[in-house]
Amino acid sequence: MEKLGIIFDLDGTLVNSAPDVISAMNAVLEKNNFPLSQYDEAIKWVGYGGLYMLEQYFKNRKIKVENSTLKSFYYQFLDHYSDNIDEETLLYPNTKEVLDYYLKKNIRMGVCTNKKEDLSIKLLERLNISSYFKAIVGSDTVEKMKPHPSHLVETAKRMGSIFEEILMVGDSKTDYETAKSARASFVLITHGYGSLNPQSTAPDLIINDFLELKGFTSKRFGV
Repeated sequence: MEKLGIIFDLDGTLVNSAPDVISAMNAVLEKNNFPLSQYDEAIKWVGYGGLYMLEQYFKNRKIKVENSTLKSFYYQFLDHYSDNIDEETLLYPNTKEVLDYYLKKNIRMGVCTNKKEDLSIKLLERLNISSYFKAIVGSDTVEKMKPHPSHLVETAKRMGSIFEEILMVGDSKTDYETAKSARASFVLITHGYGSLNPQSTAPDLIINDFLELKGFTSKRFGV
């Protein structure tokens, strides 16, 4: 049994992928003769998946789209995004430094994301950080995705050990609900896309920079 396992959300937590995700959606809209979505509108949907983004786009404009058409648009989105997955996507500041810190301390790390798993692995490989993680678990390889706690639990299982404590790091209410339902500790990082009302929720810590995570785990878990 190991003392601590750390599980990260992906989009909005480890990486700022919004420019490429929004670009993929707009490529589909342009191809199919719809007006483009502006960044300030589309950013609110990032982190919930391409299908959700398309649904919200048409819902906001009161445009009725058949399910078969929406599905076709979604596949177009996936194709474009896969081909352009790291055009503008960047790691958030100090991400790699913190991953190096926990790697040197032999802390197992994983990624629990609602992005498709193959795309998640591809992106992390392109950004040269996939090797830090013992498990990268996307929404399409589990029965129920976040905020269902089983997604986080399955990620921990695939990390190859049993842990006394699990810490999740994320940027959204979805991540918070996932961690709390799984009885895991939760650190909210504020540089992402999610919104979390501190008056109605209680993350164990709110941080603005990944470097703050080291002090928290040292004090709380001794690592």
